Amino acid sequence: MVDINAAQDLTKMETSKPPFLGPALAGFCGLLIGVGLGRFGYPPLIPAMVEANWGAPAAFHLAGAFNLAGYVVGAIVAVPIISRLGTKQSLWLGAVMATAAFAVSIVPLPAWLFSAARALSGIAGGILMIILPPIIAASVAPEAKGRANGSACAGVGTGFVLSGTALPALAGLGPSAAWMGLTIVMIAASTVLLITAPNVEARPVQSGH
Repeated sequence: MVDINAAQDLTKMETSKPPFLGPALAGFCGLLIGVGLGRFGYPPLIPAMVEANWGAPAAFHLAGAFNLAGYVVGAIVAVPIISRLGTKQSLWLGAVMATAAFAVSIVPLPAWLFSAARALSGIAGGILMIILPPIIAASVAPEAKGRANGSACAGVGTGFVLSGTALPALAGLGPSAAWMGLTIVMIAASTVLLITAPNVEARPVQSGH
């Protein structure tokens, strides 16, 4: 004879199981925005921008250094930002900053402003890298944390692959078209990120505390 109470308890446990798809998808999109495209989506466009006389090669490579420095700054300021704004608002900030940095690059910019846009993209990436792992860890079941974090890291790999395959082909249409295509992808990924991100206040753990 079936134990009805035990069956009800099992059903209740299954229905109360933490969701996996939402946090995993948010992590994927967040790291696609912040690292996959934010870091690797820029270098393949340098030859097209030089050919279109948007600037000198040295200036574009220097902008790449500003982008890398931005990640360090973003990682440093992420904890104070989360403490002040909360998790969800910090995700909004990172996504908007990253998308804006790509959107303004659709047109030729002075070297200093282009470097500032790349630094902004790096800062956004640093913020997202610090925010997303604790959100994922706090939102999925313990046995699913590995798969969820793996899905998030796949966002980095996807951006890297796109940068080496689709972007060079898109750059053949001109740098404006390439930056516009990247911006559209950033907007789409940001939308998915902000829709699927769990509403939890998971704060990064600071070393030494």
